[in-house]
Amino acid sequence: MTLRFDAAGEGVDTRAYGVKGLSVTGSGQLTQEATVSAGDTARFDVAFTPPAGESLLVVALRGRFGGGERVTTVRSFAVGAAADGAAR
Repeated sequence: MTLRFDAAGEGVDTRAYGVKGLSVTGSGQLTQEATVSAGDTARFDVAFTPPAGESLLVVALRGRFGGGERVTTVRSFAVGAAADGAAR
């Protein structure tokens, strides 16, 4: 996965984890107390094992951006096929 930072930040922690049976290999910690500049990109290989059916890969990011304001953002990505058979 690739993350792009729109603003400079400090103390940036990024973690990947699974929901609905998806299991992330390892700790899932992608960054810890990192410092980033506006426009930086960071690439990560996130290994996971999905269950049968649909599950979610979740990425949570928190840090101080925009002059020290603490920001937390969470995004989720569907993995596998939903109960209706639609591929995600």
